[in-house]
Amino acid sequence: MMKAYAEAGADAILVGEPTGSMLSRKHAWEFMGKYLKEIIDACPVPVVLHICGNANHLLELMVHAGPAAIGLGKEDLPSLVPRIPPDIVIVGNIDPISVLEGGSPENERREVEELCDRMSHVPCYIYAPGLRRIAGYASGEPVRHDRDGAGDGPGIGDREYKAGTRRRADSRIA
Repeated sequence: MMKAYAEAGADAILVGEPTGSMLSRKHAWEFMGKYLKEIIDACPVPVVLHICGNANHLLELMVHAGPAAIGLGKEDLPSLVPRIPPDIVIVGNIDPISVLEGGSPENERREVEELCDRMSHVPCYIYAPGLRRIAGYASGEPVRHDRDGAGDGPGIGDREYKAGTRRRADSRIA
């Protein structure tokens, strides 16, 4: 399936693990991590790895699985930055329920601006809502790589991959 998406033009593929955060660190590699690594290693395009829920205790496992980007949902992003290598893009973590669906446009703008300010020191950061909305990018919405959307900051499209090619700066996720 990943090959078909890549052949159809996907610049990146989202791999979502909906129940992984329920696993202990002790059991996560055995029952999830090694399989995620196999999937990511076999993928012909960059992978955004998202584990639903609070995956703070699994962050090192996520990094070890080898994705181009890590999508985070309920974690305090600025506190996790030191645990993520600078070449892995951090994606997240606007709450899709309380902020986007249940809040006002003013609240949404305030939450996004606050998070972007808190993450302004991170060169490889994409602000985005939780997985429920990230999946919507398959419809063709461009993934922006920096705060102002000018395309001048690093992101998924700016990372060099094993095949020696570089992805476009207007990457789309399948």
